[in-house]
Amino acid sequence: MPVDTPIPLLIEQALEHMRLWRIPAALPLLRQASAEAKLADDLYHQLLVEFYLARCDYAEHHFSACINRASRAARLLDEPSLAPSARNALKVHHHQLLALVAREKGNFSLALSHWMQVLDLAMQQAMNQHLIDACLGVGEIYLLGQQYEQAGQVYQLAFSRALMMADAPQVVKAGLHWLSLLMNCQQYEQAKSICQQVHTMMDEQIDPAWHIDLAINEARLLLHDGQQLAAMQALQQLSAQCHAIGYYWGAAVVAKQLSRLWADAGQLEAACQLLQQLTELTEQQGSYCPAELYQLYAEFEHQRHRDQEALRQLERYRSKRSEELLHLHQRTAVMTPSRQRLLDLTLENLLLRQQLSQVQYAQ
Repeated sequence: MPVDTPIPLLIEQALEHMRLWRIPAALPLLRQASAEAKLADDLYHQLLVEFYLARCDYAEHHFSACINRASRAARLLDEPSLAPSARNALKVHHHQLLALVAREKGNFSLALSHWMQVLDLAMQQAMNQHLIDACLGVGEIYLLGQQYEQAGQVYQLAFSRALMMADAPQVVKAGLHWLSLLMNCQQYEQAKSICQQVHTMMDEQIDPAWHIDLAINEARLLLHDGQQLAAMQALQQLSAQCHAIGYYWGAAVVAKQLSRLWADAGQLEAACQLLQQLTELTEQQGSYCPAELYQLYAEFEHQRHRDQEALRQLERYRSKRSEELLHLHQRTAVMTPSRQRLLDLTLENLLLRQQLSQVQYAQ
């Protein structure tokens, strides 16, 4: 892998843009890196760039293009000119892409298979960033099976590894996954600690959506501490920020909290307007909107004595909830007993390695 060319620098510049979802800015840099790699007859960087271009396809929801590009690149992984370590590193990129696309398409069984491959290869290659991503992917699978303790362990492992790397984006990403689990399990004191650690890593290079995710959890902690007014003000600001950047998942989370606060304060009309705006917008955009929001909308309309509208929203809730239950059934079928044993053994191995790394790091 030659280092006396601008190729690694071009790739790193592209990755900086990709981390902030600036895909149009990343693409010219990747194409230039690809051209340079071809001129240098540098197969490793040619394939690496192809996998990053596939990642751009994924980021723009062009899943078929992502898979096709990654598959074309993967066919060259057995070329004898590739060193074994380079080949394995590229395989990590390939399996990670396949896992991400499988997850987006709802094929959690296939996603788990690829995450297991990433875990194995990333441990061999000491590819910490990919190891963290795989841990987060596996943690999601544990959550699907309501195995919260195992999910917490794997999220904690990812967070600890990111802290050891002193890699701010990885710390934030892993921390937000763990924080969400802690909040949902009502482990508020530990959640506050993680919030504080993640907060120190926030800067302008962090994805704006992650800033919002952290702020949402901080607002939820304000609510837990009885600071309703401060939480309401924070959530109103966050709602505007979510809509400004098109972060509709965040907007849905905010709307759930904020509409309840408004309803509790007797502002039912404002609560309904917020839910109406969000549900209509997500339907127009084709974005996911939790069924629970339609249920809340119906409840608040009933309290306003607008029963016809309440019934209409209940019907939408029934339809959305049926879809969610179907997807949940498909997801929970992922974890077969043999896979469960393999995953538990892998997690145990990872935890032991992490303990060893922490001892070595302390020395």
